[in-house]
Amino acid sequence: MRLLLLFLASLILCACKTERSEELLHLIESKPYKGQFHGGVFYQEGLKDSIFIPVEHQLGSLEGFNSDYAVPLASLSKLIVEVGILKLAKNGKIKLESKLLTYLPKCRAKYASALKIIDLLQMKSGLPRELNFKGTEHPEFDENFKAQSFMEQDFGLDLLFEPGTKESYSNLAYWYLGAVIENLTGKNLHDALNELVLDPMGMENSGWLGDDQVKMNAHYHYDNRWKEMPSGYLNRYASGGLYASMKDMKAFAKNLANGFLSETSLEVLTKGQGQITVYGSLPSVSHLYFQDFESEQVFIFLNSIGIRDLELVNHFMVDFNQLAHISNKRPKRKVTLQALSDLNDSIPMEAFLKQFSEIILEEDSELIYSCLSRFAEDEALIKEDPTWKAMADLKHRFPEMVVRGYRWSLEEEPKGIELWLTGEEARITFRFIVSEKQQFQFEGLFIMPDDMTWQGSNF
Repeated sequence: MRLLLLFLASLILCACKTERSEELLHLIESKPYKGQFHGGVFYQEGLKDSIFIPVEHQLGSLEGFNSDYAVPLASLSKLIVEVGILKLAKNGKIKLESKLLTYLPKCRAKYASALKIIDLLQMKSGLPRELNFKGTEHPEFDENFKAQSFMEQDFGLDLLFEPGTKESYSNLAYWYLGAVIENLTGKNLHDALNELVLDPMGMENSGWLGDDQVKMNAHYHYDNRWKEMPSGYLNRYASGGLYASMKDMKAFAKNLANGFLSETSLEVLTKGQGQITVYGSLPSVSHLYFQDFESEQVFIFLNSIGIRDLELVNHFMVDFNQLAHISNKRPKRKVTLQALSDLNDSIPMEAFLKQFSEIILEEDSELIYSCLSRFAEDEALIKEDPTWKAMADLKHRFPEMVVRGYRWSLEEEPKGIELWLTGEEARITFRFIVSEKQQFQFEGLFIMPDDMTWQGSNF
């Protein structure tokens, strides 16, 4: 299960300090983490200190990683597309509260007059996660390499909820944003983003995955050997079809910190939190981008292989928190949970969560594994993993524990759907990360215990 960057999201949100750079390097190179990743880590706080760490996988046979190497960005592409939209807003070309139909007037979808641009940006559109239209699961491009005409047709889709009222992750929402950019600029998305974002930021080794002249550094391990990135990532369009180098992502962060966007647009980008955390994963890459504008911290991890080791991730998070003297008692978040009765069986991951909620407290590890394995990506789970036994022990350890509710977590990385269980004091949350390949499967599981011991560690 590809879960490398789940620990990094928590790691960064803890706001580590500049003097930790050397300690971070030592930790990555220590057991059991040494040799498990392949890519590069960049960390900087203000202008005082920065560090770039190339990291090589223990299996070898992969070319060493440097800051000029291009990697597919996966969902980090959405961040660049969003900056493109916000740049158009800064230039007075688009208003975020206006409807999709205003900027895509030939769109025949009935919801085009209901969806606001801001709803598309903030995953509140009500659109399904992916498009499945007459067997087509990706955009079709015209002779000018534009997908606008394709996106203007009526796909016969119904919204899953009223726009702006709920959150639900949607790659399709960003395809519409890509079409809006094409219409407003008169260019294909590649050329438009070059003009709006990449060229002004000095991102010289970034662009669209359709560029055959650029060598991609992306691999996945299968059948005891490394295989190169599968073809077809170009079809991710505005939701995941870009590539960039570490050098360029550093330039991206520097430009955002130095006023590339207006204060209003930056507020939208950070969702009023003053920071960005974006996770991106495909079978052959796993990335994290973090930037805090108040502390001037930047942390970028570009990993050119797919990562699957859950336990390694959890242990790294605990070790780093101890190294940095970070308390596990962070301020409690206030969240709004929805009742299980609100779960919609027509949304695949909600149908799964309903089943999982019914058996999680049954004290049956085989039943739990069976339920999870039906909805996980192929070969994502290991039956012997002690996690299933730990789940089955919850009711025995905390007899008062109940399933409290669920929510879609879309403003934190990695995005997913969560099931919350609470007892008199202890609490545990299971966040399922929806697969990039199949919307009815999950590709990762992020477990967040609170005020309890979980698999030997105190939280």
